[in-house]
Amino acid sequence: KSKKEDQKKIKERRSKENQRKIKRKSKKEDQKKIKERRSKEDQRKKINQINESRNKKRRNFLGVIR
Repeated sequence: KSKKEDQKKIKERRSKENQRKIKRKSKKEDQKKIKERRSKEDQRKKINQINESRNKKRRNFLGVIR
């Protein structure tokens, strides 16, 4: 009887540890996704800034020609 109880306790402990591992893993993955999204947004912002400055220069240049 005690052997069965011991096995049961071991099983429960293992399942708890596994759940903790899964939680930790999913948290890490979430952080990774957030980081990737941020870097993509930053790249987009940089590209937009570059394009805006180019357009500004072009407009100014065209204004001088007219």
